[in-house]
Amino acid sequence: MEIVDVEECQPDPTAVTRKKSLWAKINNRTTYSYLFNIVVSILLLTCLVLVLYFFKEYLKTILYWVDAQDPWIIFLLFMGLFLIVSFPVTIGYLVLIITSGYLFGIVQGLVTVLVSANFGVAVAHFTLKALRNYLPLDRLLKNETARALLKVISGPQAFKIVFFARLTPIPFGLQNTIFAVSDVRGCGYHLATMLGLLPAQVINVYLGSTLRSMHDVLHESHLTGYVVFAFQ
Repeated sequence: MEIVDVEECQPDPTAVTRKKSLWAKINNRTTYSYLFNIVVSILLLTCLVLVLYFFKEYLKTILYWVDAQDPWIIFLLFMGLFLIVSFPVTIGYLVLIITSGYLFGIVQGLVTVLVSANFGVAVAHFTLKALRNYLPLDRLLKNETARALLKVISGPQAFKIVFFARLTPIPFGLQNTIFAVSDVRGCGYHLATMLGLLPAQVINVYLGSTLRSMHDVLHESHLTGYVVFAFQ
């Protein structure tokens, strides 16, 4: 009969403590991340309200100038702006989508976003890939998410990875940089990008099309109108 040492069967208290400590760290990081996102959202909304309130006249001028332009000029302007935000260290992708919905409506706004965004992705992809050896792109890819994507992006599941990555809130320009320095290429990449970006584009274009009250807000003198517009 084999004798089993009871002490060997008991869990190591040090290991249990480490697991609890690790779990506590994860919970703390999750909590801090959640609180950080809330604080950032509140600050952004506050800034938007202040900008709308204090720079009302400038916003009026910009909106009137844009509305007065020929639709093709506005379309070309959006092509250029989407091209700019397709490169790393630039922001404004979601703002452009919402603005397209506001200016053009759902159908024409969505067409504008589809053409402009995919044009920007294509130009940024080939440009970054061609200048890969001359630009310090590796410095932009030091976070764990970027490294994890780079490890699997060149495999047989590249289409799925690109598709699901486009559904995530990873910054638009950063995603384009990751895919540019990887070995992914061809029509599959651009098709996966177009399909992956489409859901968020539809939602944000629709959101922009509902912001017809911007003109009324700019003519209101009460702060309440700006608060309502910001949360809308």
